[in-house]
Amino acid sequence: MVDAVVSFVVERLGSLLIEQVVFLHRVKDDVIWLKRQLQYLLGFLKDAEEKQEVDHRMREWVSDIRDVAYEAEDIIDNFILKVEAEAEAGTPKKMGLKDCFKKYFCICSKHASLIQQANLYGIGQEINTLRTKLNQIEESRVTFGIRNIDDARDGSDRMNAYRRQNERPYKDNEHVVGFKEDADTLMSELDRKVKDRYVISIVGTGGLGKTTLARKLYNNLTPANKFDCYGWVSVSNDYKIEDLLRSTIKSFKTPTTKDDLELLEKMKVEDLERHLRDYLKGHRYLVVLDDVWDKNAWPSLMRAFPNENNGSRVIMTTRNKDVAKSCDERTYLHELPFLKDEESWELFCSKAFPVYDDDGDENQKSRCPPHLENLAREMVGKCHGLPLAIVLLGGLLRRKDYGEWPKLKEHIWRHSKELNFLHIYRETLASNSRRVASYSPLQRFISLDPSDMRLRTLLFFNLEDKNPEMAHLQWLCKNLRLLRVLDHGFKVHGPAEEIRLPDEIRKLIHLRYLGLPGSKINALSQFVGNLHALQTLELNTSNFSKPIQLPDEICKAKQLRHLIGQFRWPFRVDNLTNLRTLYTVFVQDQMEFDPMNLINLRELHVDFGGEGDNRITLDSIGGLRSLQSLEIRLSRKNRRNLEVHLHPLTRCQNLLQLRLKASNPWSKGDFIADWKWPTEVLPNLKFLFLDAESLTEDPMPFLETLPKLAVLQLMDIRQEKLVCTAGGFPQLEILEFWWDNLVNEIQVEEGGMPVLTGLYFEGGIRVPDRLRSILYRASPLNPFEWAY
Repeated sequence: MVDAVVSFVVERLGSLLIEQVVFLHRVKDDVIWLKRQLQYLLGFLKDAEEKQEVDHRMREWVSDIRDVAYEAEDIIDNFILKVEAEAEAGTPKKMGLKDCFKKYFCICSKHASLIQQANLYGIGQEINTLRTKLNQIEESRVTFGIRNIDDARDGSDRMNAYRRQNERPYKDNEHVVGFKEDADTLMSELDRKVKDRYVISIVGTGGLGKTTLARKLYNNLTPANKFDCYGWVSVSNDYKIEDLLRSTIKSFKTPTTKDDLELLEKMKVEDLERHLRDYLKGHRYLVVLDDVWDKNAWPSLMRAFPNENNGSRVIMTTRNKDVAKSCDERTYLHELPFLKDEESWELFCSKAFPVYDDDGDENQKSRCPPHLENLAREMVGKCHGLPLAIVLLGGLLRRKDYGEWPKLKEHIWRHSKELNFLHIYRETLASNSRRVASYSPLQRFISLDPSDMRLRTLLFFNLEDKNPEMAHLQWLCKNLRLLRVLDHGFKVHGPAEEIRLPDEIRKLIHLRYLGLPGSKINALSQFVGNLHALQTLELNTSNFSKPIQLPDEICKAKQLRHLIGQFRWPFRVDNLTNLRTLYTVFVQDQMEFDPMNLINLRELHVDFGGEGDNRITLDSIGGLRSLQSLEIRLSRKNRRNLEVHLHPLTRCQNLLQLRLKASNPWSKGDFIADWKWPTEVLPNLKFLFLDAESLTEDPMPFLETLPKLAVLQLMDIRQEKLVCTAGGFPQLEILEFWWDNLVNEIQVEEGGMPVLTGLYFEGGIRVPDRLRSILYRASPLNPFEWAY
């Protein structure tokens, strides 16, 4: 793994020589020497890493190379920061770094100033210090007899000492480890003599087992705490109230007829609330709301749950204590602890050494071989009682021969520590940490002394805190200027006030990934264009957030590959030739641009809204020669007919997936999306999702001619009978009907759909006998995700 670090630094040195050649001047030869020396040592690292398992001197040698590589990386990044700061100090803010080069270091610049600049930045002296260290490393290599393993390879690979044992497929069952005291406490709360509706919240960090515990309670209720009806709903961080209400109703009472299902899908929020409330009246109910992120989720749902003083209960699981505290009624909050040592050990054994009974179920009494116990307990201890980490460790070791365990243990723990792969910040932070994941609030993190921080990656999971203030983000930008990855995972729902990404973002010139997916930021600083290394920008994609108007300077971020959020068209896309992913773009009229500016775009999501022309053309989109996945969503207001001409898409020869959606919540029933099919086929299309509610013609004659179509999802199709002719759908493997469909018969002629392996629909549809054997009880695909 050290070779990956050294390879990265060598690549950075090569980029430095190209991009900063004017600044380097007299120290250029030193940089070239450093690059070549590290590249030379790369050839010996594989041999050394194999020998270090039995020779501590080799371990020290590898560690020395790692340290030098990190020092070289720091020299590079700090040098670039100093160059940028020097240029910015005497340059108007709107000038970019290249403009600074031209202004201060053109041919007519004073040569003496170049030498002074290099000396000022100290890069020459720092490289000389590394030169001494690398010379010592080379002497040690000769002394230890470390060879270039690529040159000395004899063509034979080392064989493992043990063969993998044949195991039965691992199957998760109802064997739940730990939580006994927690389950007993929560069960007593369920049984508590409280007549009011009672909310029981299970709070804990991700991977701690909240859902597992809730399921244990749900599945092990005794006659003493019997309820009249039960429901389980997964909420997640991106939800719609109407969808939650429908899911809750279906959980309590599965629709038994097609008419029931159609009625349910047509109901609005008020109707759904009334329907659920009427059903639950007079009943003592238990409902589990799993994975709740938003404090408004339960208050938005509670109107539908009658409180009749009959002992009804609500169990909620959440990572955010504020969500649990926000319930404006009688509540019990239970913070889930980490597993105790023996509970951790039991869970590990059940995953690493599963024992199966005759029915194929996992036996609860799993045992670790005595000669492995000390080693295994040491590894389990490193998981600090986090169930998810223990399950992953057990699953990994279960697939390894016992003889590999010591080597794997050294590999995991040493590299995690020595390579600083990821440090978990709680209260303290090691001075040499380079990648940090923090479960502590941002407010606590910024109280640390940043003077000795060399962080390159900073991930926040501070989901128990209130929203961070903009000053906290400004602090990060000012003090952690070597950051390459910044991801703040706090989730925010609901309308957002006008909050702008601060100008201080320009200081993070090394930043490659900026993730603010749940923040309230809905305006960007013009200095986002200063982030010349930025490859991914991810902002809020919530349905509650308003589209952002991107500044013109976004086109200066030429390395940008993924632009994710909600963005208002038009904005400049010139120079964004590296862009691979763009969503979602909100277009008021037409979307016109030069396709050559987005020549590498592979995934695009577009929402056509507003009140523009009632004819949408996709000429520019049709010119995207690399496009593989396209979603078109319509949300026009007050238009009875909206034509979407799909013919330009025939020029997208690499198009594999297409999703066509029509939604008009403002004037339902008056909105007609008329998809105009091309006269030519889409030659490579493999996946199609089609919202067919307003189609006036049967789409099957065109769809069955698509030569490579493998997955077809049809939503709200109005035709009562669908016919597949002989030879139609030659490659179709999965056919699904979603939501409010009126289809009551599917007819397939001889030779049609020859390779179909899966069929899914809700309600009663007559199908040929040969298709009955491939009916799915539940869809294997998510209609909101791509199939490929």
